Amino acid sequence: MLASLLIPQALSLVFAATPVAGVDGPVHALATDAGGVYAAGSFARASGAPAANIARWDGSAWHPLGAGTDGPVYALFIDGGDVYAGGSFANAGGVAAVNVARWDGSAWSAVGGGVTGPAAVVKCFSRDAGGLLIGGVFAQVGASTTANGLARWTGFEWNLLGGNVPGIEHDIRAIAPLGGTIYVGGVLRFPGSTRPSEATLARATPFVLSDHAGSANANGECSGCASVDALAATASDLYAGGAFTTLGQVTVVGSPYGVVRLAGGVTPLGLGEGAMTPSVAQGGVVLALLAENGALFAAGTFVTMRGAPAAFIARWDGGAWSGLGAGVSGTVRCLVARDGWIYAGGDFVTAGGNEVNHIACWDGSAWSPLTTVATPVRRSSWGSLKNRFR
Repeated sequence: MLASLLIPQALSLVFAATPVAGVDGPVHALATDAGGVYAAGSFARASGAPAANIARWDGSAWHPLGAGTDGPVYALFIDGGDVYAGGSFANAGGVAAVNVARWDGSAWSAVGGGVTGPAAVVKCFSRDAGGLLIGGVFAQVGASTTANGLARWTGFEWNLLGGNVPGIEHDIRAIAPLGGTIYVGGVLRFPGSTRPSEATLARATPFVLSDHAGSANANGECSGCASVDALAATASDLYAGGAFTTLGQVTVVGSPYGVVRLAGGVTPLGLGEGAMTPSVAQGGVVLALLAENGALFAAGTFVTMRGAPAAFIARWDGGAWSGLGAGVSGTVRCLVARDGWIYAGGDFVTAGGNEVNHIACWDGSAWSPLTTVATPVRRSSWGSLKNRFR
């Protein structure tokens, strides 16, 4: 009897796929390079292994970036062989790095003494010819330099952008260089303003942050609380998404929030600084935009896009909006493209009906989780094995 119980169990050593290789908390930022896809956010584990708020997916497994950070990461940017992480943390890999840090492939280091201020947080990165552009909510960069939520790190020193007006606290949520101009989106205030926010889209120079396209007239569901939360630039156009019903003199028709296109890039077309052309309206906040292969992908908190079902993510093909299959089960906060795939990260746990745990990939027709190579487990009977490498 004992032998009859033991023999089947001995034969039942098979390889079966590990649990879905997502992460155990929200993903706020994604980036990619030749080494894979980087995900960052508010999580402690990736596919069951320790990964403090940031990890790299190489196509078959997750890898932590050292000891990670001691607080959430909201922004990622890859510059050459370096990975920059920004958020709300004091240390990265055990090294003091206040709200911004650099990973060189083997170790973490601080960036220019960090960014500080009451409730300071880094929310976005980009790059221009001068260096790394950093945006968020902060009052100081380095040891003692005043900044109003926007600065440039050259690799050696800080350059100020947008001027430094005492008492002004910008909330910079997106940055997009285009045609020699740096555009920033968020919730912005200007000297003398009495409104909680006065503009959502602005142009930055070393000396001033100026309202662009009349966005001081932006409105949301309450007075002065509109925002631009995402920007995407193509060769000629700038797309802005966020929480607004109007931007400048344009009303985004059909629902409370919108995505708009700055036609002709930086060419003045009206309002003195460029005309905003509506491209869509939808019923939720747009938190991420991605221009890829002639299409524009928008993601956020919405469930329809101009009347078309689009659960938290949609695609604009130049003529119409459509959902990406059945979509995902919750808010999408970030997007990135790699090898023809669209990767989405956020608060969701399923995509296309599949368990994915906060990160998923779209191949143009279906959603897939990020799965790992098989590991041996004991099972009471033989079963099929299917591994997918993404």
